Amino acid sequence: MGQTVRSVVDCGGKRLTGAERETCASPDLMRLTTDVDQLTGHLEATLTGRNKEALVDTERPFMVERNNCQNATSVLHQDYASVVHACVERLLRARLDALKAAGTSPGSIVSEIGQYSFWSIPNFVKWGPELLGRHVRLWGCMALDPGPTPASRIHGTIHDYPLRPKGQSVPAIFKTMTEEKATWFYDAKKPCGHWAGVVERRDSSLVLAQIEP
Repeated sequence: MGQTVRSVVDCGGKRLTGAERETCASPDLMRLTTDVDQLTGHLEATLTGRNKEALVDTERPFMVERNNCQNATSVLHQDYASVVHACVERLLRARLDALKAAGTSPGSIVSEIGQYSFWSIPNFVKWGPELLGRHVRLWGCMALDPGPTPASRIHGTIHDYPLRPKGQSVPAIFKTMTEEKATWFYDAKKPCGHWAGVVERRDSSLVLAQIEP
């Protein structure tokens, strides 16, 4: 099970994201954030089993999704602040609604798994069936499989970061691959980052497919 992650923003921090800055500038967003945190704490103390695991394991994906609101539009957009504000508010209200629903119907919290796109490999492995068919961004380090031609080098493996001898991994499939991109992958030696793709089932395994090279 994941580690408890607080949603409340430390507005005195020196390296706030655009979404965090907008949250700190808005009393309404701060209130919603506090409401989410308080209800989360209550549910952590009352939910059990798989329902509690789903609650805790979606806390960090929710926070990352909220912070990613800073990328909802260009920082040069004249309405940047309002666009980011709307994105943060939408996510906060949706999360709050889900938490309230879990108070009366605990099993409903499992559906939150499919609401977020940013995932760690351990939680992807754990909750993969709930993510089937969804677009996700998986954090890890990519090792590209060798092949006789660039077009054949579309398979790889995303390893958990930091790399560990017995760490978990997820099979990856690119849409296409060019000689230039393949060379870059080999030269970069397992580049790390968020890998965007669609969760698919191939044979008996879940894979991250349709990745852009």
